[in-house]
Amino acid sequence: MTDIKIQPIRMAHLLLTDECNFRCVYCFHTKHPQKMTAQTITRAIDWCLSACGSNMHFEFFGGEPLLNWSVMQMGVQYSRMRAREVGKSVGFGVVTNASLLTMERATWCRENNIGALLSYDGPYTNEATRGHTRDVEAGLHNALATDMRVSVAMQLPAGYTRHLYENFVAIEQMGFNTIAINPVTHCYDPYSEEDWRNIDIGMRRIAEHQYDRYVTGKGATYSQLSNQIRTMQSITKMKDWTPHTRDASCGACKGSVAIDALGNIVPCQQMPAGSGFDHYIMGNVNDGTYDQEVRQRVLETRHVDMCRECPVVRCGSCRTINYWATGNEHEPCLESCLFQLKMLDINKDLYNRLVVDDVIEGQLFKLYRPINEAIADLRNHYAALGLNASGVAGQGDMDD
Repeated sequence: MTDIKIQPIRMAHLLLTDECNFRCVYCFHTKHPQKMTAQTITRAIDWCLSACGSNMHFEFFGGEPLLNWSVMQMGVQYSRMRAREVGKSVGFGVVTNASLLTMERATWCRENNIGALLSYDGPYTNEATRGHTRDVEAGLHNALATDMRVSVAMQLPAGYTRHLYENFVAIEQMGFNTIAINPVTHCYDPYSEEDWRNIDIGMRRIAEHQYDRYVTGKGATYSQLSNQIRTMQSITKMKDWTPHTRDASCGACKGSVAIDALGNIVPCQQMPAGSGFDHYIMGNVNDGTYDQEVRQRVLETRHVDMCRECPVVRCGSCRTINYWATGNEHEPCLESCLFQLKMLDINKDLYNRLVVDDVIEGQLFKLYRPINEAIADLRNHYAALGLNASGVAGQGDMDD
């Protein structure tokens, strides 16, 4: 093995349960009737505090983590007590569908400074993709009413792309300031030609909306777009930037790990035991085992060759998405790549407009290579491997 310095962890996803009260049409998570016990969460916290630096963030995850509410509460209280004893600081977050977020629970989360990422696909789509919309929207309102630190994540599966812009604006009008839009590219149907047209129209309308936000300072932030704009600002200050100087690799094990409901230490929250990545289980907090060489192996094999010449400025090739899409964690998911290239095409135009109009400081951004070339490379790569390239034929409007 090459000598890669192992950094202390900064964050851990604690998978409080594999169970969920929803059956979302695109969910990737295998639902088992198992929950993290009080003993496991205390051992997980002890292990994390021994492996981290001076700061540690715990993200409660599932399944639906609020199904294991009492263990989540105990985990917060125990980690604060242990952090004081060892002289470290801790922070918390939770990823939830919000349906179980009562006013009492929202108040407790705010009082304990627990941020939340709330999953909601918008009023035009949620009932069809996730269901339980009345319960979800009640939880969203409770989060806002108690002034929790919150953001919303919209999923964008095939067949449900028509109201992308309208859903974004509706969530903003509810009172949320930060919205993420996540393409569903690996565990559901591929995008059709109509989907790609809807995505193009919706994203361009959102980009226009974001231009107005930059000008006025009012409105919700599209988080991925904002991150790309900041990255473009940074790149234009560099001399001779190329993708080779960018770390476009999977984030697994870089500064975070996950601990599943049974106590297994795994690279990320999408790799619990039984998900196809058991070869990356690093140990278990219940039996005290831990093999750092497994973490080192993950870090040494994280690069995907196709990413080295990709013009996308901000992206990490996710092993789990790759595996579910292609059967190989080191082969990029075609539709995920195409979505990122679509985002780049739209965001570079927005960024340059913001610079030309003196809305933000910076130099004009130039693509490392034409997007059409990158798309052609992807198509040829898939054809050579004989992989199912469903959705490729629907990309004609990306070539214009």
